[in-house]
Amino acid sequence: MYQIVSYFPHLAEVIRVADVVSAAGCCFATTIPPIMKISNFSSKGFTLVELLVVIAIVAILVGLLIPGISASKERAKTAKATSDLQQIGAAMFLFASDNEGFFPVSGGTIAYGQTDPQTKKPSWQEQLDPYIEKNRRIFGGANPVPLGDGIYRAAYFNGSRAAYEEAISSGASEGFLLVQQNRIQFSSKYILGGQIGAFRFDEVDADCDNFTQEPAFNGGNLKTPVCLLFADGHLGTFKTFDPDLMMLTYSN
Repeated sequence: MYQIVSYFPHLAEVIRVADVVSAAGCCFATTIPPIMKISNFSSKGFTLVELLVVIAIVAILVGLLIPGISASKERAKTAKATSDLQQIGAAMFLFASDNEGFFPVSGGTIAYGQTDPQTKKPSWQEQLDPYIEKNRRIFGGANPVPLGDGIYRAAYFNGSRAAYEEAISSGASEGFLLVQQNRIQFSSKYILGGQIGAFRFDEVDADCDNFTQEPAFNGGNLKTPVCLLFADGHLGTFKTFDPDLMMLTYSN
């Protein structure tokens, strides 16, 4: 060792410095915890109280969101019904223009492809085919239920009550007549058609028209409003029948 140091005169100084650093390292090791220990904080889970608080906050947020989502869905349904009835109304007025002022006639329960034995006509929906380019989806409403190739469960009714009342009053056994446009005295009040609410017609019926079975037309209220089409072309949304704004016959 002495010989090596003699050949390298600075080696002895280096060795002394190394000894000092080594001693210092030992000292640090006894006073400073390892880095791993410094960063290894003890972690614990939620306490029961904290967990209950989180659950309560989440429940409050969900409770605030659900009404907003429901309201958005109802607005979307109303918007879809408005759009559908605007197209249906336009088709009905074109039909009346081509048929001496008469709107489509309704009969009994008539599926697509069938005709009524009394009127000898297909459903009022099918009578409108030439005016809607057979876009029968508009009769299916916001959530159309397919029944076959291009046909859907009816979501709207034909407002033929005036013709029905007239037929019955004249002694007919069935109230299957056509509503005549120029006989409607208050077109802004006469219900020409609208959205089916709580009442459920036969699933295959494409000729829904006896809407007076709806609770809204019998002194009741619907949970959600329905969109109605009036004989002057305007639309309105209602939960119950309002005699000041609506009528079912040619005159009050």
